[in-house]
Amino acid sequence: LTKIVQDSSLGSDARGDTLLGKDGDIDVYIAGNSCQPFSQQGKNGGRKDMRSNTTRDSVDFIKHRRPKCFIMEQVKNITSKKHSKWLEQRVLGIIKNLKRKDGKKLYKVRKEIYDSQRFTTSPQIRKRLYFTGVRTDIPCLRRFKMPTGSNRRPKSLASLVASSTTSGHQIEDWELTMTERRNWTAIMQALK
Repeated sequence: LTKIVQDSSLGSDARGDTLLGKDGDIDVYIAGNSCQPFSQQGKNGGRKDMRSNTTRDSVDFIKHRRPKCFIMEQVKNITSKKHSKWLEQRVLGIIKNLKRKDGKKLYKVRKEIYDSQRFTTSPQIRKRLYFTGVRTDIPCLRRFKMPTGSNRRPKSLASLVASSTTSGHQIEDWELTMTERRNWTAIMQALK
């Protein structure tokens, strides 16, 4: 039986929604929390910015629901001097200190900074912090390793343009995000 729940607010409260079950009933929890409080592009207000509560809510979710594994993503700047103490104590510290019934650590937690350019054919450089946790009381999860990504170089502009004229679905302007539209406009200017 597979259940996919798209909003963690259903289960971050310890009393929670029965749909989400109890300790270990959730296989994978994935969270991409609000980045503006920790972003150099945003106000960089950290915990003073109410949007940072989404990160705290994710930690509460993990603490109360204890999924078999989790993946959380945040901007790289959360590791900066301004935010690193909060990250280590209030996010990773809480998760790392969760215990199994036998007193051992519940999760093996890893954190890595990845650039999306290593994992896709996107020419965009987008560095993000990913931290993962896998339960130590589930034998098959003990072998989990963080991915290393691809060493491929991004495609050249010429190959992107060539492939766009021969490949299937064409994208309309209204389907693009503002960033995608701005990037495409810059490419068209460079081609002209």
